[in-house]
Amino acid sequence: MDGLILREITKKINDNIAGSLVRDIYFINKELIFKLNTGVLFIDLEANMPKIQYYNKNKKFKNINFKSNNPFFRYLRKNAKRSKIIKIETVDNDRIIDLTVSKLTPLGVKEFNLYFEFIGKLINAYFVEEGKIKHLLKPKKGRRALEIDDEYQLPKNKRLDFLNYNLDEAADKLKNGKKMHQVFKNVSPFLNSELKYLLNKDNSIKNILKKFNKRFKKNNYYIYKKNKRYFLSSIKMDSFAEIDKDSDIINLVNKYYDKILKEKKLREKIKELRKIIISRIKKDKRTIKKVKSDREKHLKYKKYKIYGDLLLAYKHKVKENMDAIELKNYENGENEKINLDPNLNANENAEKYYSKFKKGKRALRKIQLRIKELKNEIEYLKQVKYFSSNISDKSGYLDIKQELEEMGLIKIKKNKKQRRNNRKSKYKYITYKDYKIYYGRSAKENEKVSLKLGNQDDWWFHVRNGVGSHVVIKYKGEEIPDEIFEAASQLAVYFSDSSGGSKVSVDYTKCKNVKKPKGTPPGFVIYDNFKTIIVDQDEIYLKKIFKSEER
Repeated sequence: MDGLILREITKKINDNIAGSLVRDIYFINKELIFKLNTGVLFIDLEANMPKIQYYNKNKKFKNINFKSNNPFFRYLRKNAKRSKIIKIETVDNDRIIDLTVSKLTPLGVKEFNLYFEFIGKLINAYFVEEGKIKHLLKPKKGRRALEIDDEYQLPKNKRLDFLNYNLDEAADKLKNGKKMHQVFKNVSPFLNSELKYLLNKDNSIKNILKKFNKRFKKNNYYIYKKNKRYFLSSIKMDSFAEIDKDSDIINLVNKYYDKILKEKKLREKIKELRKIIISRIKKDKRTIKKVKSDREKHLKYKKYKIYGDLLLAYKHKVKENMDAIELKNYENGENEKINLDPNLNANENAEKYYSKFKKGKRALRKIQLRIKELKNEIEYLKQVKYFSSNISDKSGYLDIKQELEEMGLIKIKKNKKQRRNNRKSKYKYITYKDYKIYYGRSAKENEKVSLKLGNQDDWWFHVRNGVGSHVVIKYKGEEIPDEIFEAASQLAVYFSDSSGGSKVSVDYTKCKNVKKPKGTPPGFVIYDNFKTIIVDQDEIYLKKIFKSEER
């Protein structure tokens, strides 16, 4: 949020809140929330993303902190709660907000100024009375030397004001290599990229600056995207992808922070989740390779029993202090060289080989079980990987993240309580021709749809040898038409890694034939008494299905 956007939204907010009563003040993380009789004002003091927002309707809050240990917040709440807002404005068109309030005290009506400085990478906040600082919030590494009881002074800024500057002076500075945000105190670095772009069409910096000022005065506001970054602008730009445009800056800013940036953050979280999943699949495959190598070593364990049997059968040939002996193997007729411990007799050497035989047998059994577990985990992770690519909201992300935490595949941070999902599951289904067709959106939900939601006479569908949703048709006590079976088969393909494919095999059976083996990962089932239908994905037919009510 550059100085121009901050100025414009502050002006619009002032139109909405001047004269409003501050009913209460909340503190969530580093976000101040002023609950007014006319709406809600947010001022975020997070250095990575300082912002100001306003809602003219009540907004629900989570994790509200009424008893913050932050001294500035406690002082602010004590002295500004039940106050009246006189005005909110930016100071000198810079990234400094002055929120002026008045409050009736035992000594009469007093006026206070709340200054929020969004300059650089650090944020300062000051509670000022009659020009003197009564309390403050500033980072330890900040450059501002102001302290409590000092006279409040604005930070020095020698850069030009984009709304009031000498054209020749600004053009000269830009010609000498300075960037737009180095020349002007209230524009973003993105405007410098736009300047470079326009210079390819018009080499006159003065003309471009005039164009910027003309565009600013149109009072339209934009959301742009550059690579993976989104930003707000009060100036129309030609070099970036326009995401949205609005003449109401409050609406646009709220959309920017509440939707676009949250969606971007969610996509980044999903990407990190997928990295963890892919990394674990690769690790499991490497482990299988290593375990199989160990298995080769233990495959010789049967030989140890033969050695023990031969030593007992020919123990009269075993002499004292012998370190090896050759004995004829009665199974294949070949001579076997058997190493001996010279300090042990024939019986003791035989017992030693029997012990190695039992140990090898146990080890091989464990290895085979471990390989099976790893293969099951890989299949499970393939499911999670598929479903993670179809996450559409934060709830879906948290469900899959929780799944991986419960499986021990993601470490839960210390001092962080594990999120418990106590809400009643809302299964996703499509109503088609009066039949409800349910489908899972995660491995865990697949299991619930198949084993908890699905009754004995309900029908179950899944792509063969593929990853995707378990699909269930609810039985209504009458024969299900072929068209419903076809619709469920189409959905099973659509909600799978074979989506859009042709000649896809879909297995279907009654839910009573679907079982979950003990100790297997979420979503892992086996089934029998099934039939197979070959499906060619039909987009027209799918549109027909999705036109029905989806819940």
